Amino acid sequence: MPITCHKCLHYYVTWDPQYPHGCRIMGFKSRQMPMVEVRRAMHGKDCLFNAVKKNARYSQNASVSNKYQK
Repeated sequence: MPITCHKCLHYYVTWDPQYPHGCRIMGFKSRQMPMVEVRRAMHGKDCLFNAVKKNARYSQNASVSNKYQK
């Protein structure tokens, strides 16, 4: 399964319009998604620091129908 920065605990959106994507653990901001920069720097290897957020919205077990039921 490919790494998705939006689901990573370390990903954040910056206030800088020139560099809107950031990675807290690696300590950089980028115009592209951090995974693209990491793959370029690591010669095609995936990020080793990827940690999935503990959020129900991103959980693989949560279904769309369950989110909107009260």
